[in-house]
Amino acid sequence: MRLPIAEVKGATFYQARANKFLEFVHYCSLLDIEAEGSKFAWFHKDQNGTNKAKKLDRVLVDSTWNHAFPGAYAINLPRIYSNHCPIILHLRDNGTSKRGRP
Repeated sequence: MRLPIAEVKGATFYQARANKFLEFVHYCSLLDIEAEGSKFAWFHKDQNGTNKAKKLDRVLVDSTWNHAFPGAYAINLPRIYSNHCPIILHLRDNGTSKRGRP
């Protein structure tokens, strides 16, 4: 499995670093919950005025967590003060709340 070069725009993509990250994700048996919204989660304009963007931030979960929250999904929100987009993780109610509490 390889991370696609499409996860970077206007910047250098380092396949060797991406492979190390994927090895870690695989070793820990983690799953990537793909975020809706912006394709990229990090933005930067360098001294030359070149806009750069990368998909750095992710929501990683293990299979136990994924089984407990099967309807969960993530959204990349618009960035305001940081060069990173905040990610919000929505959990869907699985119908097991006690005494009618949300």
